[in-house]
Amino acid sequence: MSTIKVTNLQATGETATRAVSGVAAAWHTLNMQTASLLDSSNISSITDSGTGLFDATLSSAMANANYCATVSTSVKGSINSYGHTATTGDLDGSYGAHSTTVIRSTNYATNTSPMQLSDAQLAQLAIHGDLA
Repeated sequence: MSTIKVTNLQATGETATRAVSGVAAAWHTLNMQTASLLDSSNISSITDSGTGLFDATLSSAMANANYCATVSTSVKGSINSYGHTATTGDLDGSYGAHSTTVIRSTNYATNTSPMQLSDAQLAQLAIHGDLA
């Protein structure tokens, strides 16, 4: 396998370039209801750890556990508590298993009192940081 070292990237057909450090180190789109990956990069597996809890295992480890992770969930066609069509889950994020090789995604339904973990239809995760 060859290694290509670059500072900036430009995809075919794009006019703008971007710094390599801005490219996601890992990402996925997950069907939470079937616990199946729809698409991903640098994700080796998904573990259903209970309602609203999913652990993603990275194929290549992060350099440290201080990376930036963003989680978004959605339910197609749903209306949130503010009367708007939901494009993201009511409350989602990452916590718990957050290491150089595993990160946990969560989704809470805010229309319950108290809030309860809930499986949305889709969960998207993006991780930015340095690979080991």
